This record gives sequence, structure tokens and C-alpha cells, in this order.
Amino acid sequence: MFVLTVDQVGSREAADAVPHLERARGVEAAVLRFDRTAGDEAQAVFDAADPAIECLLALASSGEWHCGLGQGTIEPPWPKTAREGRGSAYINARAAVEDAKRPGAHHVGFTADSDLGAGVRSGLRAIVTMWSKRGAKAREAYDLAVTGMTQADMARRLGISQQAVSGRLSASMYRETEDLRREMIRWAQHLDSSDGLTRTTGLS
Repeated sequence: MFVLTVDQVGSREAADAVPHLERARGVEAAVLRFDRTAGDEAQAVFDAADPAIECLLALASSGEWHCGLGQGTIEPPWPKTAREGRGSAYINARAAVEDAKRPGAHHVGFTADSDLGAGVRSGLRAIVTMWSKRGAKAREAYDLAVTGMTQADMARRLGISQQAVSGRLSASMYRETEDLRREMIRWAQHLDSSDGLTRTTGLS
């Protein structure tokens, strides 16, 4: 299981953004949606790495949230809301969000029951770092590409040549970051076992 704990950056100066978390990318796949814990902090629970990491990357790359993803178990009984749970996934998420606040962490933390989670943490931080270096045009091309749009369709949509689209995707490091993102999802999912999910939650 995966618990995502997020804490709003600069919450004393900014408006409360917790209600907007319901629109975050990937949150529709959460087993338990975001629930405010205290102040400008909230938690959500996922049973798969893909949407959990998608949500973490979207929020962390916005620069508005410190994001800590914890992999581990959730103790029975199964919580009714995300903030009511207990178990190593929650403990790891707490450690991860505190780690995400450190200088150089790029708002990203990941802690697992296994020490191998450090590799996932490093990969996720690398992705957010690469995303932060994209210009507006490269980011626009990247965002269209991840929807599955072809370069020909992107060229028509943007009113530019396919060669220009290819150049923008290259500038965005689209292939490199997507390869790394998929690999981090695979690693994180490998750390989490389906047997552990069934034993902990009664889900199958």
C-alpha cells in the first residue's frame, strides 16, 4: 500500500489549497481520497504505485506541495478515511514528507519498508528536477505527448511543423523522463507485494 502525505508550501502566506487536491492528477484512482490531517496537510491512500507516483510528481513539480510517499502496510481495521489509518505505510509517509522539506529534496520524499526505496526516491527527485528545467514550449509539447497524441496531431494543434514538435520534445527530455518514470513505478510496485495487500486490508 502507498500513503501520500502532502504539506502545502508557504501556507502562512498563501490561501488554503487543500480543497484543490481533489483535482490533482492521479487522485481519482486513490483507495481513500485526500483528507485533511492538520493545518494545510492532507493524506491519501493508494493500492498501486502508478497513480500514487503520478499524483506525487504532479503536486511536487508544481512547487506548491511537499510530498512524501510511504510504502508499507496498513493495520486492520481498514480506515474509513485516509487520516484514520495506522501502519508502516503511514509511518513511512511521515518520514518521507519531512525528508521532502530538506534543501535539495525538490519537494519529494519516498520511504519504503525496504532500504531499496532510496533508489526510487532518487529517481523521483531526478524527474522533478528535469521537469523544472523545461521551458514553456517544451512543457506544452511534453504535456500533449503524455496523453498519447501523435507528433502529427501535436503539430496541427500547436500550429508548428513536426520537426519543431520533435525539437520541443527533445528539449523537454520526454523520452528520458518517461523511461525513468516508468522504471520508478515498476520498482515501487515491486517493493509492494499483492500478498501484503490481501493480508493487511482484506482486498483481493
